[in-house]
This record gives sequence, structure tokens and C-alpha cells, in this order.
Amino acid sequence: MGYKIWKPSNIWGNNIIGEYTTIGAFCDIGNAVIGKNCKIQCHVSIPPMTIIGDEVFLGPGVRIANDKKMDGNLKGTIIKKGAKIGMGALIGAGIIIGRNAIIGAGSVVTKNIPAGETWVGSPAYPIDLRSKFPKFELKKMVDIDFANFVVGFVSGEGYFSEQKNGKYICFGFGIEVNYRDRRTIEKIKEFFETGHIYERRRKTLVNKLDAHQIIYQVKDEKSLKNIIIPFFDNFLLKGNKKIQYLRWRENYLNYKI
Repeated sequence: MGYKIWKPSNIWGNNIIGEYTTIGAFCDIGNAVIGKNCKIQCHVSIPPMTIIGDEVFLGPGVRIANDKKMDGNLKGTIIKKGAKIGMGALIGAGIIIGRNAIIGAGSVVTKNIPAGETWVGSPAYPIDLRSKFPKFELKKMVDIDFANFVVGFVSGEGYFSEQKNGKYICFGFGIEVNYRDRRTIEKIKEFFETGHIYERRRKTLVNKLDAHQIIYQVKDEKSLKNIIIPFFDNFLLKGNKKIQYLRWRENYLNYKI
């Protein structure tokens, strides 16, 4: 049995398409190699020099590029066996997507994706790095309510930092709030059993009065790796803070491990 192409689709040039592969309607495919048992949904664009392995899934509206600088210097994308790419994802020129990797819907992929990892977002970032770090375990089940409170508090007031110090990069986690929240900060420090608390006063631009801040910071590598990262892997942050954390964690992982 050969492959199946639903009409209308624009299949042009010299393509190699494997057995049992199905290609949906309104696709544009030219001078590409597509493996066996692939499922390519409708409105997918696959340009010349693209190589797609066996058992790959491309969701509706996936777009693959082959001209990174738009100067005619073409670079083919390689999607390896078993990879799955969600609806509307954009794949940059010359990208290599590893075996069994998963790309979330609407993602913009700008760098190579390792085998077996899940990436989402624009630009895409990994969300499945938990195996790299110890598991965070609550000492008491009654702590789960406070753990969820910490997530909400950090989603609003927390930060994840990277500071260059010569040829090194110093990573850190912190919370900075008004001094009236000192007791909350002390309870968070007690919860994590690590870090330091500082006070800072500064003049405000509006009324030139002192702004009395309280700052909680964790910067030592052991605490970040064994406490902070495992905690936020298991208790997910909200909104933009989640994206900030995942990018910070990716940079930490690439730098430290």
C-alpha cells in the first residue's frame, strides 16, 4: 500500500513519501523527504530540503521554514522519528527536532530540540526537565496549603535572576516586598529552610520618602538545585512568572549540568 494525499494539495518537485503516510488537504510540499506512517494534517507547509522521519505527526497549519536570513541560502529542517508537532507551530530553518520530541500548538521553534523533550511557547522552551532534579517532598501534608500560597505570592512578587560575574553567571531566586510583609517572608524562609533575608531603604521619586523593603534571596547552588527548582517543578507558577521561571531553569540547566 502506498501513501494517501487528500485533494486539493500542492505537491511539487521530486518528493519521497513513505508507505502508509497520509497528507491532508491544502498542503504545500516540495522536494522533501517524508517517512513511513506519518500523519500530516491540512494546511501544512513543507519546503525543499526538509527531511521527516517515520511516524511523525504534523498538526494542522504547521509551517516549516528553510531560509533563515531570507537571502536564498537554504537550510533544511530535520524532524526525526516519532516527533509530534502541534497545530500552528512554526519551525525555523535548519532546525533538528529529536526522536519522539513534542512541540506544543502555536510554538515558535528557534533552536534544536533534544530527543524525548516537550517544548512550548514563543520562542519555544522545554517544560519536561524534572528528571534532572531531585523530587521536592513536603515534610507534612498540612504544608500543601502554604505551598500553594507560596506559588501565588511568588507569581506576583518573586523573581529569578541571572547576573554575570566575570566569566561566571550567578543564578538566584528572590522575593522583594514592602516591609509590612516581613512576617510572610520569614514564614517562606522557614518553609524552604534556606536563604537569607535583607532589608533595604531607598528614596522614592514621588515623595522622596523612604521605601522600606524586605528581600528574601536564595543564591547557593545546592539550595537552588535541591529545593527551589524541585519545588517550582511540582508547584507550578502562574502567568508570565511561569514562563520566566521555565526560561531561567533552562539557562540554569544548560550552564550548571
